[in-house]
Amino acid sequence: MRRVTIELDLDEMGKFENNPMLEKVKSLEILQFLKDGPEEFAAIFRIEFKDQTSKVEDFVGDDILELQMLDHEKDGAYIYFIKSKPASHPRIQFDPLAAGGYLSVPFEIRDGRARMSYLGGAKQVKTFLEGIEKTGIKYRIARISDAKFPVSSPLSRLTEKQRRVLVTAYRLGYYDEPRRISSLELAKRMKVGSSTLINHRRRAERRLLAELVGR
Repeated sequence: MRRVTIELDLDEMGKFENNPMLEKVKSLEILQFLKDGPEEFAAIFRIEFKDQTSKVEDFVGDDILELQMLDHEKDGAYIYFIKSKPASHPRIQFDPLAAGGYLSVPFEIRDGRARMSYLGGAKQVKTFLEGIEKTGIKYRIARISDAKFPVSSPLSRLTEKQRRVLVTAYRLGYYDEPRRISSLELAKRMKVGSSTLINHRRRAERRLLAELVGR
């Protein structure tokens, strides 16, 4: 699995997300992506405005399903949990997740520049970058590398294909209750056969359970 991080000016970032809040932001960092599926997005983020009287609540639209302030830091920054409908891209014909991968950290805005990261297989990363280039968005690759998990993480025990299937299934809501995506839909999204996906998922689940129970 590969991780690519790109850098672009904030004006270019606006072509991904036409959000007036971005113009007011001094810094924004997504601390943790929780969901980035076809029906729901959820994350924990830290934000600091240029004008400290501004608040995230001032920019809430109909696409926001839940917004909760978790902390207000001494320097004026806020930490929020947000759950929303997936971002639409009316200004460009490009979906960052169309290749089947998912957004990852680091993902931040600072000093008028944006950095966004994408995680996926080699072909998915290539498709992601080609999709950006077709839109004419100007960017530069800040870093591209293998996505490595800490040795202490159970995910480090899985093969690349097993990790990809398991993490994508979790992100798209396969393990939610009620389930938000079926195994067949998940296979189509990942562009693999249904039996192949089930095989990788079961082996990954079994290996993780073996790690947890010590067998």
